Amino acid sequence: MGNWRGGCSCVVLPGHPGFAAGIAGIAGIGLRVRMARDLRQVLDVIADLLGC
Repeated sequence: MGNWRGGCSCVVLPGHPGFAAGIAGIAGIGLRVRMARDLRQVLDVIADLLGC
């Protein structure tokens, strides 16, 4: 169809068996990023409370 990054020609097929798994994988990455950010914020608060 059209060119995507790196010159890869990709077509998104929602009916493909791997489509839902791919979307879930992307969502999982976002969840891990948010969890890491939240953990970092909690650790910063604890460090402030301890005077570190």
